[in-house]
Amino acid sequence: MNKWILPCCTALLLLLSPEVAHADLKQKIKDKIEDGIFEAFAGELAKLPGLSHLIAQVESNQYQLVTANKNAGMLDLGRNSDLDKATLSRRANGAGFEISRQAYLAPGTYWLKASPKDKKKQAISRKIYVQAKRRSITNLTFWEKGRKTFPLQVVTQPTTAKVRVMNIGPKYEFGMPLAAGNYKLEISDKGYKTRKLTVRLDHNQNQFGVSLQPIGGKTVEADTASANDSKASVKDSEPAQTSAIKQAEKSIDAESDKDSGKAKKKPSSTIEAIVWVLMIGGFIFICWLTYKLFTFIFTLMGSAWRKLSA
Repeated sequence: MNKWILPCCTALLLLLSPEVAHADLKQKIKDKIEDGIFEAFAGELAKLPGLSHLIAQVESNQYQLVTANKNAGMLDLGRNSDLDKATLSRRANGAGFEISRQAYLAPGTYWLKASPKDKKKQAISRKIYVQAKRRSITNLTFWEKGRKTFPLQVVTQPTTAKVRVMNIGPKYEFGMPLAAGNYKLEISDKGYKTRKLTVRLDHNQNQFGVSLQPIGGKTVEADTASANDSKASVKDSEPAQTSAIKQAEKSIDAESDKDSGKAKKKPSSTIEAIVWVLMIGGFIFICWLTYKLFTFIFTLMGSAWRKLSA
């Protein structure tokens, strides 16, 4: 009987090994789905009903389709000749998917990671927000490594709003160089509610859009795409052409979002394989002990029977 134990154990291992690999594959697919970006399956998803309008826009404008959500918004990274690679993920530490300069995305919050062609410059990692059926413009500026000061640019709506940086002495000026760090802003204007917020100025982001809510009126959006000439465009009857202000509002309170930005640790495939091996090994050991126990009992009973028969 001993000669059958090893072959049986080997066969059991071979039968269970595909299950381990299958479980790992299912976990990987689940991770991709949780990211909310379906670039790898865009071809099949494009066949779903109700997407004809989106497909037409993708084909005519050569935008990248990365979601089948009919309320998708469009992310525009602008024309940046220094951009080498850009990826998006639902989690701060997620691997994400590589995207082109323009892409359709399901509405929500994403982590954008962008690397420059010039290796002497720093990569960017920032949180962005995509609105349903709107175009979100995100301007990327790659700064050289080792840089300690960055120009603070606050784009307001209305453009006449007064900006104050509460935790420094000098008066705020558009593009004023400041050391990397957190800055408390106060934006106010006559007829609008005053806003106070904290922004993180560093190589990841130096431009922030802030809109004020009119007292008893509509809320308008600041257009950071035109920040270079300090102008903002507002359209009450049409969808806004950028949601940069929403990106700023989602990222300015970075201190409170640190916990939610951290990726949940999940067991790796190696650990899962080790657990399975230990479980199988334990099962085999129990079977071996059971076999030895029954062998001992049968041997003892055989000896007793022979003595009684003598």
